[in-house]
Amino acid sequence: MKRQVSFAIATVVALALGSAHAAPGILAQATSAAQSLGRYAPMKPPGGLDLATPLGGATGPALQALVQTANNSAQLDANQNVTNPLLSTQAQINVNGSAYSQMASGDLSAIGGGYDASFIGGIAAQTLPGSPYGSGYAQPGHLQITGNPSGPFNAGCVLCLAEEPTVHPGMPISGQDFRGGFVSTHDAVQFEQVPTNAMARMILAVDHYTATAVVLKTALTAAQIAQIHSGMYIVTNSVPGGATQTAIGDASLNGALPSFQNYAGNVQSVSADGTTINVFGWAQEQQQGGAVPSTSSLDTVWDPATTSPVVYLGMPNKTFGQNTYLQYDGSRGGQGGSAATSLIHQMEWNEVDEIVNNTARDREVSVHGLTLTTNANSPTQLTNDSYHLYLAGGQQTYIRMSPQWWSVPIRSDQIFVNAPQGPALTAGATQVLTSFGQSTNTGGNTWAAHHMIRLMAWNTRNVADDGTSYTNITTNLGVGVDGTASTVPSQIQGHLEFTPAANPYGLSICSSGQSGATCSIQLDNYGNPNVIQQLNLTKGGWLNFADKYGNEGGWIQPPNGSDTTGATSVNEIDVHFPAANGLLNILGAARTYALSVSAAAYNPATTSGSTTTAASVSGQGTYQTWNQLHSGSANTEIINIAPGGVTGGFSFYAVNSGADPTTATALLSMSAQNARFSTDVFVGNGKAIHLPDGQGGDAYIYNAGNGTVGIGGGKLGLGAQASVSANGTQWSFAGPIAVPETEVSGPLQTLAQIKAATHYEGDEVWCHDCLNSGQATGKGTGRKVWRDSAGTWRTGDGAVAAN
Repeated sequence: MKRQVSFAIATVVALALGSAHAAPGILAQATSAAQSLGRYAPMKPPGGLDLATPLGGATGPALQALVQTANNSAQLDANQNVTNPLLSTQAQINVNGSAYSQMASGDLSAIGGGYDASFIGGIAAQTLPGSPYGSGYAQPGHLQITGNPSGPFNAGCVLCLAEEPTVHPGMPISGQDFRGGFVSTHDAVQFEQVPTNAMARMILAVDHYTATAVVLKTALTAAQIAQIHSGMYIVTNSVPGGATQTAIGDASLNGALPSFQNYAGNVQSVSADGTTINVFGWAQEQQQGGAVPSTSSLDTVWDPATTSPVVYLGMPNKTFGQNTYLQYDGSRGGQGGSAATSLIHQMEWNEVDEIVNNTARDREVSVHGLTLTTNANSPTQLTNDSYHLYLAGGQQTYIRMSPQWWSVPIRSDQIFVNAPQGPALTAGATQVLTSFGQSTNTGGNTWAAHHMIRLMAWNTRNVADDGTSYTNITTNLGVGVDGTASTVPSQIQGHLEFTPAANPYGLSICSSGQSGATCSIQLDNYGNPNVIQQLNLTKGGWLNFADKYGNEGGWIQPPNGSDTTGATSVNEIDVHFPAANGLLNILGAARTYALSVSAAAYNPATTSGSTTTAASVSGQGTYQTWNQLHSGSANTEIINIAPGGVTGGFSFYAVNSGADPTTATALLSMSAQNARFSTDVFVGNGKAIHLPDGQGGDAYIYNAGNGTVGIGGGKLGLGAQASVSANGTQWSFAGPIAVPETEVSGPLQTLAQIKAATHYEGDEVWCHDCLNSGQATGKGTGRKVWRDSAGTWRTGDGAVAAN
């Protein structure tokens, strides 16, 4: 049977301890004139209550004897307050006979929290006609607290929530001990909450487990049993046999916590003798019960110092400072033709309205919205998955901002998003849009000796204006060094300029120290790239050309060369075409051909001041190179491929002046049949003119020095009617004469010199220091030697030549 306390105002004032119905021992109440004043009247009839006045059939002494006794009335003090506490599972405040507010405690079987939970509202009421809740309707309750914090610690908060079950836990508000004379800050908190890693209600030694109970080594006392309620957490230090247990901080965890493997359950009841705590089942987290915990396979991760089986009562393993559970049930909202039972279609988790009024001074008040901080001072104190703010789920927008023109949305040295206002209206003024900063140092030295590298975007006003022209703003994206996140550093590395003053509506790529017209690469508003400085193509890079439809037309590329080390310069550039009939055209201003080169024809066109036409030089595949395409120019070279129709030939001409190829002087003509020279032919020092025959033999003519012409590798043959002249004397021959392949004159050569010189098979040379038979080393008088097919020099008797 419920016990209640009822208060009635204006008509009936009653204080009852007992059942909800009238019961013996309840004092009858007389009406007092004081009740019309709206105050609780004293519990006595008009004229007062004394020992001699009978009331309700009983005299004063008899009534007084009932006060402070079981099942009767409580005593009041001089201020009309009840002197003994009111003990009840439910308290009810009535106004004009109607229940307006109720407070109740839970019971041992309640899923809502047990004996130590108190409820304001949520208490079952009678079925309320017209309510969608029907018989499940509960009387609502409202808690309103008006406070005025006046000191530090617990006096500093209106609503103080502490998780630690200690006597009068202190709130950390201006938390300096003032009793020694120290004066701390003067803070006032409306709602203070102090979640902490609170300790277990009780830690009890275990004898053994069953599938639905734990048997303790020592029976519980009455005081211990009183602390246990149905549904309470009960966690063991037992883990599955053979489970892999990884210590906190182990490198294999990559900065995360190890998994929680302890068996746990929820209390169902306690045996009468206090030796057994019954549970609804044992299991690891997020699993169905049915396990039997072991007393030998124990946890070594969370409580490694405890080496015997225990249970932790009332022990969570995670605590929340606050958890808001927004829940919307669409079935109540009138969907699908159903009648609506709720009109709530907008939900807010939390709204903070910062109202500032009646300020007469600048910077008069400091307002902070949400501050999250930690005193962690090492990168390994917290797990890698720790965070200040986590946004998840399918929300449409995670962060929405509507700042004033002066409001900075994000301000830090590492990430900065500036206010909406642009640069000042003066020429050259800048305003940072956003910046990201990082130190050049690392680890514990990050903030020691370092520079800040800042990737940032900023706007520059090119000339002074009224602030309405977007074409007068150049937007920059680049890298700065040092400075602050909200200002453009003086040291700017490479950067991009969008719509620069020197390139309106275009894009410029700038290196350090460049800006405006000096930026090396500019893309104009038509999409045309302009290279202001030198353009270098390296590492085999090329320029590719395609028509407006994307068809490849050709490319310019340096050849790779045969040197794979890159030590030899190629000194060459190639023009490539994707097909055999590629065409290279050079056009004049009126798109007339100045030069046209293809695989089949070369066509020089008429140029300013020149009478040159394509018909000036004819033949198969002609090619012409002009040093300068104007009349009166200097040397001009002309190459005519296959002159006279002889395939594979070349002709070279010289034009000393003018641009008419018909007046050119022939220099050299070569074809598969012959080569003709119109000038002297010079052979390099030590080089020879080779005259190979059709069978692979080779004869050559060379300068042997001292005005002597040498002939090697063959015979000197003079045909019929030939003659030889020397020093004014002429010899004539009636028939052919052949001179043997012997050097009959020339400087003396040692064997080493002969071997070092260029010779061929069959050559015979006089060796100055070669030995004759029987001569000692160094005593040689010289002899002829000849070169065999293996390149070995031998004497006339076939012996290997020696000196």
